[in-house]
Amino acid sequence: MKDQETVADILVVDDTMENLDVLVSMLSEYGYNVRPAPSGEIALRAAHSVPPDLILLDIRMPDMDGYQVCRALKDDDRTRDIPIIFLTVLDEAMEKVRAFAVGAVDYITKPFQGEEVLARVQTHLSLRNLQKRLQEQNTLLEWEIAKRERTEEALRDREHRLKRAQEMAHVGFWELDLTADRLVWSDELYRIFGLNPQESAATHEGFLDAVHPDDRAVVDAAYSKSVREGRDHYEIEHRVVRRRTGEIRHVHEKCEHMRDMAGKIIRSLGIVQDVTERKKAEEQVKASLREKEVLLREIHHRVKNNLALVCSLLTLHAEHADETHSSLFEDLAERVMSMALAHERLYQSESLANLDLDDYVDGLIDHLVGSAGPESSIHLSKEIHDISFGLDTAIPVGFILTELVSNCLKHAFPDGREGEIRISLRSIPDDRFELVVSDNGVGMPEDFALANATSLGMKLVDAFLIKLEGSMEIFRDKGTQLRLEFKEI
Repeated sequence: MKDQETVADILVVDDTMENLDVLVSMLSEYGYNVRPAPSGEIALRAAHSVPPDLILLDIRMPDMDGYQVCRALKDDDRTRDIPIIFLTVLDEAMEKVRAFAVGAVDYITKPFQGEEVLARVQTHLSLRNLQKRLQEQNTLLEWEIAKRERTEEALRDREHRLKRAQEMAHVGFWELDLTADRLVWSDELYRIFGLNPQESAATHEGFLDAVHPDDRAVVDAAYSKSVREGRDHYEIEHRVVRRRTGEIRHVHEKCEHMRDMAGKIIRSLGIVQDVTERKKAEEQVKASLREKEVLLREIHHRVKNNLALVCSLLTLHAEHADETHSSLFEDLAERVMSMALAHERLYQSESLANLDLDDYVDGLIDHLVGSAGPESSIHLSKEIHDISFGLDTAIPVGFILTELVSNCLKHAFPDGREGEIRISLRSIPDDRFELVVSDNGVGMPEDFALANATSLGMKLVDAFLIKLEGSMEIFRDKGTQLRLEFKEI
């Protein structure tokens, strides 16, 4: 199995022996350690005895169905964090929503498609590894706090809170086709290098010219050596110098190579993450003592960076996927970005307890307008009345807003017509809030109702509204107006 130091342990639960044999054979052939369980009761005993890295769980089983098994696993501290993928012949949106509600991270529809099973398994094992790394970092930070409190207790009165908020860590990517000798950079990579896409061509020489002179030879050797030695990937940290300003930025670069059937490297994909602010923060932490609040800011920063990296990977996959899967990847990227922006804004705010919705919605609008493309003739406006929420409320509200505005951008103005989308958020009596999203587009179908929605996105909007003890009304007059009421949780 590629790029894994240890063999992942997968528990497969299905009362049909034929399904068990297919999945065990498929995953074992790919290098995973697979344990079969023909019933929910046996699966619980196996998971409690030796917790696996991932569980594939059939929904329809006698005595104890998949939902009951999932709830039991999520109620136990030993197995709560294990990702669960449901196996089902069902394809109803409500069944999918129910699966996510009890704690599943994904689902696979029967009959099984080998590529889909392996892709979903690999994705969630990778996400699980990222989560473990973040937990280890949090533990290390907590240990550092305790150590500093013991050794520097006499100096606590002289500590001050960190005032400067760090910039969001941006991620760019590049792709080199060795067969066609063609190099492509993303717009974000141009920005990191301080170059103008209209003035600078994407070339290997141009890339090396942007690298700091002291790092240039090492960076050039890292790529050529990985190709010469036939390695699958490499990682390196180095500096770049922005040509116009002379500013030095620190970046973390990761490259992976793709091969043809003969094993020859024919394409290279790379991600470049601007880690300048992280470097500065690390130097500041090493140089002086900080309170727990500053370390919590660092946690938000790292969570946001990981989510930004996930968004970048989803964008890469979208560009190389077919039309159907590309749309799914793009929708996932938008939803993840709404959470990343919440962590970024909370990290930058003076208070760690509440998030300023005016600033947060500004970030969401900028991202959604940017996704619509520079040729879009749709204008977005907002009116937020001095409102702030905790993270538990801000993320569901951000997700709902992203889903509704995205639907407006996609469906309200067909054929490139001009239009306007308006967003309003205000407090109303009884400690509740009103969110209004309206447009002057073609309008929603007369028979549409949230309770009867078939898309997964609108089903999730409904689920989040239930969590917020909210409701939604639809008004159709010169366009569409969606009026939502909810409470803070």
